Amino acid sequence: MRRNLLRWMGARFLGLGVLTVLIFISLGFIDPSFTPVQLVRQSDVIVAGTMQAAAGGWRIADPAGIKGQPPATLAISTAACAPEQAEQVRALLTNGQGRPAVLFSGTIQGDARCLLNVDGVWLKLRADAAGWPCLGFDQKMSGTFAGGTDMLIRLARSLAADPDATVPVGVGTSWMECSRIGPLPGVAGLEAVGLAGGGAPCLFAAAPDGDRLFRPVKDDERLEDITAAVKLNSHSRRFAWLDFDRDGLADLVSFDGGTMTLHLSTLDGFKPTSTVAWNPADGKCLGLAAAGSARVLVSTDNRPFLLTWTAAAWRRNEFPAADADAPKGPASACVVADFDGDGFVDVLQPRGDGGLLWRGARDGGFQAPVRSAVAGAAGDARAALGDFDGDGSLDVCLGDAGALRLWENDGCGGFRDVTNHAGSLGYKAKPAISCGLSADLNHDGRQDLILGYADAGFIYHFNRGFRCLGEEGQLRLHDVREPPPQADLGITACAVADFDGNGSDDVALAFTDGSLYCYYNNLFDVPVIRARLAPGTAGPLTVTVWQGPGEGVCLGAYAVTEQTRFLGLRKPGGCVVKWCAADGVERIRKLTVDKPVDLVLGE
Repeated sequence: MRRNLLRWMGARFLGLGVLTVLIFISLGFIDPSFTPVQLVRQSDVIVAGTMQAAAGGWRIADPAGIKGQPPATLAISTAACAPEQAEQVRALLTNGQGRPAVLFSGTIQGDARCLLNVDGVWLKLRADAAGWPCLGFDQKMSGTFAGGTDMLIRLARSLAADPDATVPVGVGTSWMECSRIGPLPGVAGLEAVGLAGGGAPCLFAAAPDGDRLFRPVKDDERLEDITAAVKLNSHSRRFAWLDFDRDGLADLVSFDGGTMTLHLSTLDGFKPTSTVAWNPADGKCLGLAAAGSARVLVSTDNRPFLLTWTAAAWRRNEFPAADADAPKGPASACVVADFDGDGFVDVLQPRGDGGLLWRGARDGGFQAPVRSAVAGAAGDARAALGDFDGDGSLDVCLGDAGALRLWENDGCGGFRDVTNHAGSLGYKAKPAISCGLSADLNHDGRQDLILGYADAGFIYHFNRGFRCLGEEGQLRLHDVREPPPQADLGITACAVADFDGNGSDDVALAFTDGSLYCYYNNLFDVPVIRARLAPGTAGPLTVTVWQGPGEGVCLGAYAVTEQTRFLGLRKPGGCVVKWCAADGVERIRKLTVDKPVDLVLGE
């Protein structure tokens, strides 16, 4: 019998506020007793606008009421500010000109209070006939929300429109137990794979000394080694899974350091075919990824290229070259997704001094690259895709040896660095990740972030909504009955899937000592959508989920491939799923989800 060995303990963030003239970094705790829900409910007036200089101080320009009647004047001064903070407050308001600002006023936490948030920083004000004199910083409010002013405005509007909306303060799940899969030194990557479309997920472990494939044992929390049974004989440093021959069975393309080989899956097991020797002129192979039907994108430290498999042979397609002044710093593996939501696969290559974005075209090709802000300064960065701000576009969390950054997508494939306004990512996350994934282990309809570190283990940043992430160490690997041999082991790779078939995502981890474990989620039978692409459907496709009254609230965006992906909901009931297919036409599906529901895109 499974045991629930991790209890919800509440949020425990330790924090400290630091402000200089140029930058304010808010280190705070999550206040479980005063969330944005209470802030909005207790405010009589909420008004948003942009900060602007004015005679004698500043004002909120272009005010828009979110709740209550906006005041006649929105002038702000520092005449009443605490002397030791006045200069820093003036610098904040001056540097914040043209940026979003939001004002809350009412009987808040039992006292008449006025609060202003600008550039992600909280200020306390006093209302009087002359306007709104600033009294100084209110660092404690960072425990209420630390996701940036633009996201706070969106959150306030959402809470004002839906009194039943929530903002989580804890991780919301725990481990039921874990099982040891087996020793496999030198794991280069893990991936959950449905060998036959829609079937139970297997766990693929890539290793230069020999890959392994593990299958869940029915009615038993174990995964058995089926590598020999399925005749898989691959040695992968890089890999990608895709149904190349469109027969409904997942195939493997494997790069062993010198040769790329396609291992076709058949009912009688895997059969290696179409071997391609690596050309040293291409540079270093940084990664492989599915990029449309029967196509694999090959990342190099030069220009990426495509390999298309047709008639038992590979065809190579070159990418358009970049301009002479394009970024030339160290390259990382390309990130493949539909970043602008037009149904065509795009390719983003982070480099040390900026990135390059090749937008997909209707004919399946790619346009000439444009510069992108997405940079991985040290090269060899790991990326996690997810919609962390809930706007329906895929953001990129990118970590390398030098930094970990969250790049927010504007919906058109343009990115900006929002790390310092993303909750715990800004004040707690370390660089040098070994792996990263977006997931929704607590199944609350908000996309969270899993980060693995070779020197720090497993870290889970849960999403409070609207880009405000929290990491308080509640989801710990050693809080299970059968932990790994050492509590301080590092992580080299991770994968997420419903390995025990109970309708909830679990996590497989490869540790630095060569051991493999699967950690089983304590949640089960939650309302989720199990989405995947039909065989032969070009992807990945960006799929969004909407739920709530009227047009609903966007619960996030997901990069969906032929492998099953869980799309989380806030609650059982009706929802809307949207995506743009490879013909450029938007599809909309209305579903009623009271238990796990399968959705195959392209059928």
